[in-house]
This record gives sequence, structure tokens and C-alpha cells, in this order.
Amino acid sequence: AQRLKDALSFKKEGNDLLQSGKAKQACSVYMHGIEQMDLCKQASVLMAESMAAKSRQVMADLHKNLAAAQLELGDWQGARASCDAALEMAGDGDDAKARYRRAVALTHLGQKDEALRDVDRLGGGGGGGG
Repeated sequence: AQRLKDALSFKKEGNDLLQSGKAKQACSVYMHGIEQMDLCKQASVLMAESMAAKSRQVMADLHKNLAAAQLELGDWQGARASCDAALEMAGDGDDAKARYRRAVALTHLGQKDEALRDVDRLGGGGGGGG
């Protein structure tokens, strides 16, 4: 539970940095949050389902927010990888913010067909905190 609280703290700090135009520092903070959650993920088999679901959501949010910061920095490949990770965390495999951010990254990487697939999936809805 403490690692989850720490990760939420990193998420908030990263969000504040990103909103004030400090994308590079935000990336670093989000990465620290992801590291905390990676350690937590190993113990998820021992967690109650509600806590495991909350952990997956926080991890997905950290990856989505990292992707936003990476897009600000022009790190298209990194943003794509972060979105892939966020979509993997999403229980139903769908998350509108992650899918949109991945489509942006794919467009910049010249992978327009893949980007269009993500855009088409966006029409179907899909949640997305972050």
C-alpha cells in the first residue's frame, strides 16, 4: 500500500511539472513512479483484487502521463512504448488517452496505417483517467 501511495505522489508531482512546461523533469518523476509500481506488481498476486486493480490503474496512468511528457519532448518511440504499456495494463485493452497519444506518436513515426487503426478504435469510446 505504501508503494501505491508513493506512486500516486510521483504521478501528482509529474503532472504538476508537465503542466508547468517541465516535460523532461516530469518524465523522470513518472519513471520513478513506474519503478515503484514495478516492485508492487511483483506482489500483486498476494493482493486483494480491488488493490491489484487500483495498482494496474495507477501503473497505466503513469505510463499514459509519461507518454504525454515524451510527446512534448518529441520522443515518439518512447511515447509509443509508454502507450503500449498503458494499453497492456488496461483490463479491457482499451484506453482512449493511451490510444490517442499512441496515434500521435505513430503519425510522427510515419506509421500512418497503425495510427489510423488507433483513431478508428477511439470512435468506440474507452475510458481513460490519467
